[in-house]
Amino acid sequence: FFSLSDENRRLAARVSELEMEREHMYELVNTIGLDSLAVEAHTDLDVKFKFSAARVSSSTSNRQRNYIVLDRGARDGMVVNMGVMTADRKMIGYVSSCSEHYSVVEPIINTKFATGGRLIDNVDNNYFCSVTWDGRSPYYAIASDISVNVDIKEGMTIEVSSERMPEGVVIGVIESYSTNSANTAYSAKVNLAVDMSAIDNVVVVENVYYKE
Repeated sequence: FFSLSDENRRLAARVSELEMEREHMYELVNTIGLDSLAVEAHTDLDVKFKFSAARVSSSTSNRQRNYIVLDRGARDGMVVNMGVMTADRKMIGYVSSCSEHYSVVEPIINTKFATGGRLIDNVDNNYFCSVTWDGRSPYYAIASDISVNVDIKEGMTIEVSSERMPEGVVIGVIESYSTNSANTAYSAKVNLAVDMSAIDNVVVVENVYYKE
């Protein structure tokens, strides 16, 4: 029998394959349209994102500057600013440093972490925010700079908005919110989609055009 960890690793590897296929087809459709013959003729077209699987070697979740160490390093193609998510597209963090054999991830629950977010309301997804961590609970982040024009609601999903990650990667859902003292913007308490203390296998994301 295979161990659960072996099964999880196979699952993460398979998800990486499926993600690559999906993003490839998305790029094809948007570049050359829906013509099936044209798609077949352009199978070598570059894709924006590359995906690979990695395993967590160690991590912390009870500090101000928590970290996650992955079992892949520079020799495996890892570079700083790669995105890291779960197999089911939940946000974990970004790669902050690499050695030859290992990489360090700055997760959401690190006081130095920051990323852009997008509020999803099924009507207009063009409202953005900044997502950080205040060093308190490992289960919540803070979304700030949310326009007062947003029809904000508890339970609203926040996804990542960054060139380092594809669309549809979930950060969490809004649990509560309030306006600032000048009533010019909202800030929200966000219930994270991932339990950062229980991460085993991850999907690493590279935007191959990020440095351009």
